[in-house]
Amino acid sequence: MGSVVVQPQGLERRKWYINVVAPHPDYRRKGIARRLMEAAIEHIRQRGGELALLNVRADNVPAYLLYRRLGFIEFDSVTQLRLKAMPLFVEVEHRSPNQVSGVQETFKKIAETQSVAAEAALTSNYTIRRMGLGEWQARYELAKEAISPEAQAFNPPSEREFRISLWMRALSPFFSLLQRVRVIGGQSSMKEERYGFVEISTFHQMGLKLK
Repeated sequence: MGSVVVQPQGLERRKWYINVVAPHPDYRRKGIARRLMEAAIEHIRQRGGELALLNVRADNVPAYLLYRRLGFIEFDSVTQLRLKAMPLFVEVEHRSPNQVSGVQETFKKIAETQSVAAEAALTSNYTIRRMGLGEWQARYELAKEAISPEAQAFNPPSEREFRISLWMRALSPFFSLLQRVRVIGGQSSMKEERYGFVEISTFHQMGLKLK
């Protein structure tokens, strides 16, 4: 009838995130979302969690109102500007070598066109790259500078949220492999990432103190 994802925030077990509250489409408006949320909150409380956190899109008014009724308060808002790579993974089945080559050329032209605006905004002294898993300290310092004092008063960042566990480090090569662009069915592959499409999304950050 529905599902919800609950997970601790990194190695910080005092803070938990509630994600993807998803009632089945056939059972919407029947109180399922509220029951999922109540179960998630109880799950966190039983495991010693002190703070339940979630993000909700600014245009999702019904969900926002539900969280407010459950006691969540809005402590910050975030607008994300995301430069999307073109594309991360493309699979082409049952194509001749000439057809695969045509697909590669098409995506290459699209990527070059879409990345013009992004590249124009960068000077020759700056480049865009993915941060490695081991660069958690840089992300931690950036969070302290970027998060408002009001938001930090409610949800102060801690190093444990950004530290990477040993098993995540072990899986790092696998995640890096997934980020590459590959075309199945040809002899060559596209590995260069180009950034183009810009997504703009605004989220309300909400939290519920359990202790």
